[in-house]
Amino acid sequence: MDSFTSLAGLKVLELSGDIAVAYCAKVLGEFGADVVKVEPPGGDWVRGFGPTGPAPDSAVFIYTNTGKRTVVADLHDPADPIVPGLLAAADVVIGSASAEELEDRGLSPHRLAHDHGVVYVSIRPYGFAGPGAGRPGTELDVFHAGGEGLLLPGGLSYELFPDRPPVKAGRHLTDYDAGNVGALLALALTMRRLETGAGAFADVSKQDVAISLGRVTIDRQLNQGIRVNRADRGYDYGGIFPCLDGYITVRPTQDAFWASLATGIGRPDLVDDPRFATRGARETNATALDEIIRSWCATRRARDIYDQLAPLGTPVGYYSDAPALLTSEHAAKRGDLGEVSAAGLSLVVPRPGYTFDGRPLPGPEPWPPAPAQSSEPPPGWSTPRRPAAGDGRDLPAHGPLTGVRVLDLTWVAAGPYTTELLSMLGAEVVKVESSAKPDLFRQVPDDDAAGLNRSARFNSVNLNKQSVGINLQVPRGRALLRRLALAADLIVSNFRPGALERLSLTYDDLKDANPDVVVVCISSAGRGGTDPGYAGYASIFNSMGGLGHLTGYADGPAVEVRDSVDLRTGTVAAVGALAALLARRRGGAGTAVDVSAQQAITGLVGDSVIEYQLVGRVPWRAGNGLYDLWPYDVFPCRGDDEWVAVAARDARDRGRIGAVVGLDLAAAVSEEERRSAEAGIAAWTSARDATQVVAALHAVDVPAAKVLGGDDILRDAHVRERGLLRELDHPTLGPQIVVGAPWRIDGEVAATSPAPALGRDTVRAIRSWTGLPAAEIAELVEMGAVEATTDE
Repeated sequence: MDSFTSLAGLKVLELSGDIAVAYCAKVLGEFGADVVKVEPPGGDWVRGFGPTGPAPDSAVFIYTNTGKRTVVADLHDPADPIVPGLLAAADVVIGSASAEELEDRGLSPHRLAHDHGVVYVSIRPYGFAGPGAGRPGTELDVFHAGGEGLLLPGGLSYELFPDRPPVKAGRHLTDYDAGNVGALLALALTMRRLETGAGAFADVSKQDVAISLGRVTIDRQLNQGIRVNRADRGYDYGGIFPCLDGYITVRPTQDAFWASLATGIGRPDLVDDPRFATRGARETNATALDEIIRSWCATRRARDIYDQLAPLGTPVGYYSDAPALLTSEHAAKRGDLGEVSAAGLSLVVPRPGYTFDGRPLPGPEPWPPAPAQSSEPPPGWSTPRRPAAGDGRDLPAHGPLTGVRVLDLTWVAAGPYTTELLSMLGAEVVKVESSAKPDLFRQVPDDDAAGLNRSARFNSVNLNKQSVGINLQVPRGRALLRRLALAADLIVSNFRPGALERLSLTYDDLKDANPDVVVVCISSAGRGGTDPGYAGYASIFNSMGGLGHLTGYADGPAVEVRDSVDLRTGTVAAVGALAALLARRRGGAGTAVDVSAQQAITGLVGDSVIEYQLVGRVPWRAGNGLYDLWPYDVFPCRGDDEWVAVAARDARDRGRIGAVVGLDLAAAVSEEERRSAEAGIAAWTSARDATQVVAALHAVDVPAAKVLGGDDILRDAHVRERGLLRELDHPTLGPQIVVGAPWRIDGEVAATSPAPALGRDTVRAIRSWTGLPAAEIAELVEMGAVEATTDE
């Protein structure tokens, strides 16, 4: 089977030193870019970070560096002979150095971007600019500074352990999330460079990315003055339940899903039971309903439950561990599992979850061995790149997708966040809706009288868009939708497989009339495998994709990671969409992009699959822990539900922490001694405000962060200075503070406008995209084929 390569010939220079940077470059390499990794004398520190087994390098290094070549260079030495030639040849540069470090080396990102035409992507824990940009950071403190940590673990874990500290999700999740956003920007700005000949500088803060992924919950907190924590169940009924061999997630939200569940467990009588006959009744009687589900699941195995309920239409998922991910027949058939051979080993590597016209991504190629010192650039990098000529267009750097038309056929969160990200890059996004079957996020929970234009949840993932109301139940409505599709550059859908086929809007349906269109379909498991297209929500992607298994306390259950998982899927889909658009811009044609949400999440835990193959032990939940780092945890502070994340990167940090808290941490060797020392740290932090603890540890260059809630984020001077929080005047909700784009381009933040009322832009968008005269549009309104307005 042919593979899809959109970046062949594009030269990407990775300035080693950060897992997020490595993952960003890996993502671009997956699409065929030529990635050269610069390692310092002695090699990248990640080579020895975590388990290695028989391999010369760690699992996380192998996973984040497949397909690359490496060179040795000292970025801190202005006389190093190899760096200037590499920079002269590169199209994209990705790094994590601070402004001071780059200026000392004469590598100002602004100069690289604007004097040399390079796309420079900086990924740092707290960004390149802002009052807190120089803070030390690790995966642990950045995750908890992003707002999601205060929510985890909820559900069953919180019921069992309500007094334990919050935990982070996964292992390297924040790094992989930021790497995906970096890849998104590299693709968008490379498209702009082809149009204009100009480079650009993108500033990605891992903290901003983490906050952005939590926007559905955080926006509610910002505007309603509430503080959500682990006690918030998230789901009124359903969720995670123990079974004979692990845990299962069941999410029967809609009436049809509830009916399928009741039938599947042999209780069809419950469908019409007054306690459960409506969603409101089920929410009122959630305790009784959950007990019925819990009792049924307790006597069955997870896979048997899945096989019994999923074919009936119930959203259900078992919790995949590394062996399950490694042996997935569905993923293998789709091409979502690749194989690499190096250092005498053969390893299966999870892929990101895309197919393009049914074709998988190329490779993967082996990871690079430790490089030898050389004064010569690698083959193919000795010639300076040709300046991108461009075609004279004047595209703003902060709007590189200006002029790209996106037809949005999405709902809930994953698809809407895909198109929201594209809108933040300047694309014109038209969302097709209907009041007869509105987006679930338009409906305000617990308030049926609120109407369809008063939902903060909907606003959070539909910023900057236009809304066109179309009745797809009538022929002229469907014909109009097709006319819009023929005018689009990109179509995005996250309905279950079969929806676009019924509307005749697949790429095969459109390519004769619009050969350049890119059609992106997001679904739970993706097309082309063994899964027939079962229903799925974020909690299903989390469980089946492997993230839930790695999240939680070591002696506790797996954990549901919810809304943010949808947005992580949306980010991966946006990357795939831009890769396809860039392939078209470089001389190709349109294509169909299929995205598996489950595999998108597996891509964020792929190192655990490598680790399992190397050491033969199933990677397990570890709370906030990571490998042998210590102390590396969350500790209580003075106040109600106040916590601080403290992360020692090495023995030096450990000594500094000990000096601050008055303990000899170097003497704590055994597990019992370490637990005793951690109790001492907790006693010290418990007597102080979180801000005092963070200030004391930052003063000695130790990573630390308060575990932030939405109210804390609102007050965070660094976050506000970076422009992440945007103030809007929503036409029905009134003044709102929302999370904007998690990046800055050339120092500017993306423009942000509120989500539209349903049907607000029907007339204007139809005229602009199709050229229909006003009289014909008025006729369509009169006959009910389109909705031009809606009640507030």
